[in-house]
Amino acid sequence: MRDFTHWLSQTSVSLAIQNAIWLIAIMQTIHILAVGVVLSSVAAIGARAAGSADAAREVAARFMPWIWAALLALFVTGVVQMVGEPARTLVENQAFQAKMAMLVVALGIAAWFQSNTRTDRIVAINRSAVIMVFALICAIAIAGRWVAYLQAE
Repeated sequence: MRDFTHWLSQTSVSLAIQNAIWLIAIMQTIHILAVGVVLSSVAAIGARAAGSADAAREVAARFMPWIWAALLALFVTGVVQMVGEPARTLVENQAFQAKMAMLVVALGIAAWFQSNTRTDRIVAINRSAVIMVFALICAIAIAGRWVAYLQAE
């Protein structure tokens, strides 16, 4: 992985990102704002999922597009940050690895939740799903902050 990271850090795209010192700061800002969109949307869905199935369906239909758009922004800004600073994430960084593992689980639960909003099984099952996704997103955000502090030497 170190060889790949070294190669990636020397590519023209990575060097361009590294030389545009403002770009990483902008990507980090957008990344953090997108995390806020995901957290607030999941919280809004969770608050309504405690009610009726119709209310949960309505709020899920309203906020799931925001969640998926924010997740797309997180993906794009994350890739830019990773390409710009590959050693920070790709070389034995347990925080980054934990973040990615939790993200896969959170995405699976979110997709499952959205598919269930189209059925009558939404209320009881999905309260737990919303709570799990919210907790996972919080843990992902915390792990994301730790990425900078657990760099391999």
